[in-house]
Amino acid sequence: MSFAEFIKIKYIGAGIVFVTPQKEILLLQKENGKYTFPGGHREEDEYSPLETAQRECIEEIGLMPEGDLVGKLKITKEGEKQPVYSFFMVVRDSFMPTLSWEHIDYKWINYKKVKPEKLTSVFKSYWDLYKKFITELP
Repeated sequence: MSFAEFIKIKYIGAGIVFVTPQKEILLLQKENGKYTFPGGHREEDEYSPLETAQRECIEEIGLMPEGDLVGKLKITKEGEKQPVYSFFMVVRDSFMPTLSWEHIDYKWINYKKVKPEKLTSVFKSYWDLYKKFITELP
């Protein structure tokens, strides 16, 4: 296996959790009514989780806003060998996304008011990790 082939298989996908200074996060609503954040699976020509996360943002919300990347979580789902990366970006203020066909609505909400039962199953499974990370942001 070549080095290029090796680095291509080290992760499944990635996304970005956008957080305002007031600790509001951007949630995207799927057709089933559940919420998630921008992200998705790695494409064959992508070599880094951040590259995947940025592409997914452009596809799902129509832009890659400016902000400060303040951290990431590497999560390996049960039964999987390859991780999924979640990046956290602090943006100056909330913004209005242009939604793709994958989502029917969006909202900015203070992370303390997020109801885990309203999240997609994967996002819900790791919500406590996300919440802890956001809580510790300055």
